[in-house]
Amino acid sequence: MARRRLLSQLYPFQIVMLVLSLTAATLYASHVAKKLYVQSAEESLLARARLIEREVAKCGAISAGAANDSLAAGLGKAAGARVTIVMASGAVVADTDEDPRRMENHADRPEIARALAGVTGTSIRYSDTKKCSMMYVAVPLKTNGALIGAVRASVPLSRVETGLRAMYVRIFVAGVLVTLLAALISLAIVRRISRPLSELRDGVGRFASEGLGYRLRVSNLEEIGSLAEAMNEMAAQLDDRIRAGIRELNEQEAVFSSMIEGIIVVDEAERVTKINRSGARLLGAEPGSIVGRTMQEVVRSPRLQEFIGKALAATEPIEGAISLRNEKGERSLRASGTLLRDAEGNKIGAVIVLNDVTGLQRLEGIRRDFVANVSHELKTPITSIKGFVETLRDGAIRRSADAEKFLEIVAKQADRMDSIIEDLLLLSRVEQDARDAKIVLESAPVR
Repeated sequence: MARRRLLSQLYPFQIVMLVLSLTAATLYASHVAKKLYVQSAEESLLARARLIEREVAKCGAISAGAANDSLAAGLGKAAGARVTIVMASGAVVADTDEDPRRMENHADRPEIARALAGVTGTSIRYSDTKKCSMMYVAVPLKTNGALIGAVRASVPLSRVETGLRAMYVRIFVAGVLVTLLAALISLAIVRRISRPLSELRDGVGRFASEGLGYRLRVSNLEEIGSLAEAMNEMAAQLDDRIRAGIRELNEQEAVFSSMIEGIIVVDEAERVTKINRSGARLLGAEPGSIVGRTMQEVVRSPRLQEFIGKALAATEPIEGAISLRNEKGERSLRASGTLLRDAEGNKIGAVIVLNDVTGLQRLEGIRRDFVANVSHELKTPITSIKGFVETLRDGAIRRSADAEKFLEIVAKQADRMDSIIEDLLLLSRVEQDARDAKIVLESAPVR
């Protein structure tokens, strides 16, 4: 899935939320403003209607005629509204815009009905006379406390709508300006948040390219600064652990490579995963050419393959003797094998240790032959001495000539035995001197 930048995820969401919030606020403000504007227009029209009512009340009784028409026209012009004077019967006696004689009875008009009932009446409706929506305010007309009619003031609703449209335009322009300003502020905030995160991303990339010794810049934002500090500490700890691991690995590799014994590590499929130089030398191959291959591919030795199979199947360490043939001839090996397990205790392979005992076996053979030869060499003079001693005891000692001859033979055989024993003692001293040989120490420059 394609990854998106933090700016492209946060900023559009903030803009949408901002537009929705401002739209809701604008609609609510427009509704409230319209209500207040209409209420203000009604109050203004009511004030004008009351002023007109006072002027009409000064004239006393009302009736149809040119005087009332002139009065209504003058008052309407001064008040900036249409003025209608109605008698208590609902008959129109004067109107600023129309001929009262052609106007129908207004007793059924809502605002007139309330005014004739003694209270102020208001109404907004479509006027058949003016062919437009009008706002009407009617007040009772009283003379000496007696209700004689009603005075109504009205204005076209288009005036209110014109004022509302102007107010809507101002609200819209203000909303757009606020939206743009808020969008810029939101962009700056998102960039302020995303920039340190981008720096962290680039810094983590530099961990890979420049090493764990690089340190991230710590931001002054609490959360991001704490994250940068934690990552710097983690990098320092990882660097120390990796260096310690490399040192330990190098030490193990040095020990592994310098061991005289041949070490072979195989997995469960009997593929060689690791081998030291001694092991490769015993198998007659190079270490690089052995790793990754099965033992059947490396060397033709059924005994070794069988031993590896037993080591992988055994639960305890095993030992055995193996013979291998390479360019140096037949080699006698002492093998030991043990399982390899991971941290969870699962079997992952086996370690085979090969110890070349060819030289030891040859020395054992020489020692056996030497003992046999020495035994044979000692047995001949002893047998001869024993035989001549028995001859002398049987009576030959009384014959001086034979006794002298036999004693010379016994002396020669004794000298032969003495020579053999001296040779044995000489060999023993040579071995003892070799074991007791001391290393001569002297100072020398290390280079």
